[in-house]
Order: sequence, then structure tokens, then C-alpha cells
Amino acid sequence: MRKILSAVILVTVLFPLSAVTYAYDPEIGLLCSGNERILSALKENFSVEWVEEYVSPSSARDFTVMYGSLFPAILPLENVLMSVEDEGALNVKDTAKGILMTVYIDEDGQIESLSVIRSALPADPAGG
Repeated sequence: MRKILSAVILVTVLFPLSAVTYAYDPEIGLLCSGNERILSALKENFSVEWVEEYVSPSSARDFTVMYGSLFPAILPLENVLMSVEDEGALNVKDTAKGILMTVYIDEDGQIESLSVIRSALPADPAGG
């Protein structure tokens, strides 16, 4: 009986049940090293060239109208956490700037749209 108990303890110490641990953020879920293309995009300054490089051509006009004034103020992101991709959606969080967004990508890895859930930009005092 002692030999069996010793063997069980030895196996448990040498081969723990949870040898692999995954990082998790309560706001964006299971973390991964990220989609390198999107990570690179979010760490660059926003420009016309940025839109041409990273945004789907079919979405570029609408994207520019929607985010043309916001993105120059928030990009580049600094300390980026990115979730595991789920059906073309990546949850992104910048811990330095307090930004939280979901980026939707197409099958070519281009940004189709996004949803800014939280931005650390100060509110417009004029109410606009």
C-alpha cells in the first residue's frame, strides 16, 4: 500500500494535472499571443495608408467615416491584450489606455468593422 501511495505522490509531483495554464482576462476572455497582423495594425498610427493596408476594401469608406476622428486619438495602442479569435471576432484591450474593443476580421485577415466598447478619451465638454 505504501508503494502505491508513494507512486501516486511521485506521479502527481512529476506530472501535474494542469501542466498547461492559459491566461484569462475577465473583460475579454481567454488570451492568446494574438493575430500578428491585427496586433501590428493596432500598434501603428492611424492614416490613409493604415486604412488601405488593414481595412477590407469593401468596408474602407464606412470605416473611415465612422472611426476617422476616433482612431487618430487612440492609435497606436501600447499594452495590448488580445483574445482567442472566435468566428472572426477578436476582443482587444489596451491596459495602458483603458481601451476595450472588438475587431471583426474577414477571411483574408482584413478588418471589416469594429466596436469600441470603452475608450479612455475624455468626454467632450461641449456635449458633442
